[in-house]
Amino acid sequence: MSENSALPISIKRGFWSRIFFCSLELINDNVNKTVIVKRGKNKEFILYSEFALFIKLGEKSLVFNLKDKKLHFLHLKKKDIEAFAEKLNYDLAFLIYENYHEILNSIVRFKSVYLKDSQTEEFLLKRNILVKVFQNGEKYLLDLLTQDERYFYLEILKPEHIDYVKRIRTICEDALNVKYKEFFENAENYPLTVEQRLAVIRNNDYNLILAAAGTGKTSVIVAKALYLVVSKQAQPKDILILAYNKNAAEELRQRIKERAEKIELDVTEDFNIFTFHALGRSIIQNSKERTYLTKFEEDPKALLRWVDMWLYSYLISDPQALKLFLRLFMTHISFDSVIKRHSQDLVETKEKEIFDEELRTLNNELVKSKEEQFIANWLFLHSVPYKYEDNYVVKQRVEVGFDYRPDFHILNTNIYLEHFGIDREGNTRSDIDKETYN
Repeated sequence: MSENSALPISIKRGFWSRIFFCSLELINDNVNKTVIVKRGKNKEFILYSEFALFIKLGEKSLVFNLKDKKLHFLHLKKKDIEAFAEKLNYDLAFLIYENYHEILNSIVRFKSVYLKDSQTEEFLLKRNILVKVFQNGEKYLLDLLTQDERYFYLEILKPEHIDYVKRIRTICEDALNVKYKEFFENAENYPLTVEQRLAVIRNNDYNLILAAAGTGKTSVIVAKALYLVVSKQAQPKDILILAYNKNAAEELRQRIKERAEKIELDVTEDFNIFTFHALGRSIIQNSKERTYLTKFEEDPKALLRWVDMWLYSYLISDPQALKLFLRLFMTHISFDSVIKRHSQDLVETKEKEIFDEELRTLNNELVKSKEEQFIANWLFLHSVPYKYEDNYVVKQRVEVGFDYRPDFHILNTNIYLEHFGIDREGNTRSDIDKETYN
């Protein structure tokens, strides 16, 4: 096509009709692309830019679709009009490609750049424009497209009744998974799972990741930060990472540093890693405002004294206040119920501390467990008269080999309450023999 682009192509009507009609001439000088219509001695110049659609070829006719009108040319020689139409349509296709390939490339780029929600409206608008333009001259335009461009048009943009956004995102995720496979396998001590890799790759305007305990949230945060740098989407100074406490923030700093060294990533700048409070303080300082900590931060005993005085003032302010406080005290759960059993030494140490603690009820009785304390306090607050570890006196004797005293006796009745210190599987605490107890 390029060899003939500067050569004129002409078609004329049969000799018998030339004096009544006209002839056509196609001139392409790479500057002024023009169709010349000769009508006797008069000439009409039609610029390519005036063509709205491709021309249509009839048996012995041509139809020019212009922006403001249509031109019909009848009784033409068939052998001339076929070459003329083919040349003109390829020229028009090239101009259309030049005008629209930037739009097409802006869509193709989402193969390697995640399509965000804020970009979807523009993405779909561009898709509709391209499909409308291409549908009239697909035969000519497809020859001009690159392999990637043709694939995106035929497989992603042209098909109907599909979720274009979901499809382009899936293609992007698959491509990035392949491109950064080595990174995902080495960014942490263990290769990231499929779900973790998607959490790193997906870079929407807002990203919500729901994950249970122990599923590797910290690993994803570390990998995400490094991935943004490796993929040249951001620099460390542009990334803010927030943690809930100082220990978590320090762990993130250390792990990011170690992982960057592991994958040989030269990070000359520091990531912005703060606790929420440290970030707030930094913002205030950068605003040239005074920052200071409460005196309670520097004097914990002063905080305890303040709490004591506040609680005292609260309890004497309202008759219901003491009742509410006692109810809260009764239902308080000690930390012994949430001890992590990952270390037998830790369990034994913690439980020893717990069971060495003096457990007093609201009725000033010394009991043997938190559970017994809870039961006793409930009975006391509900005005149920009871005696702790009273002698078991009923007509039916129980032979257990020792003086049996159940935990609670409801006074003036034959009702006894026995609390068994076992869990649902029959396990006891570590300092009690399970078999003997059961």
